[in-house]
Amino acid sequence: MKWVLFFLLTVVEILLLLLIIPVTLRIKASDDGTKVYLRVVGIKINLYPQKPKKDHSKEKKKQEDRKDSEKEEKSGLTFEKITEYLSFAADALSWLLTSVKVPVFRLRACIYNEDPARTAVLYGSACAAYGAIMPALERNVKIKKSNVELYPGFGREGFFEFDMAVRAFPVQLVIIAVTAFKKWNTINNASEAMRNE
Repeated sequence: MKWVLFFLLTVVEILLLLLIIPVTLRIKASDDGTKVYLRVVGIKINLYPQKPKKDHSKEKKKQEDRKDSEKEEKSGLTFEKITEYLSFAADALSWLLTSVKVPVFRLRACIYNEDPARTAVLYGSACAAYGAIMPALERNVKIKKSNVELYPGFGREGFFEFDMAVRAFPVQLVIIAVTAFKKWNTINNASEAMRNE
């Protein structure tokens, strides 16, 4: 009996430890391709690109897609319900943004077009988008190191390099998921009660 209790306590301690260890998601994108991986306690787990798997059930999927397209589903969406869902999505996103940290945010891009006038327009648009997005992002997310460099590519080939790391504690994400689930149930229960009346 003591060994069973000891085993259960060990499993609980390991689970609690996993919940308080920070997890880092890293995204690297450039002209060469995109790489996405997780890092937990120094262990790197590749998420993208994954090794291609053989798919033997293509015909089955096509048949299921046909059946789904044949079914006509009636949705009881109203303007009030849509606004409730949008406010829920905004709340969930704000909770998520306040719980994560971004230790690295780097973007280097050389904007190029064959037409120099078009290059200037594209460069101006990119700078305007950066000026609008980055202050809002920095207000809502804790960014430790931010480095954005945009160049107009007059007379040289264009390129881009993007590197971002997102760090969060799993316990925070679990709390956010539970809170979001409760609010989602409240919204759905209220709409069902209104439908029944």
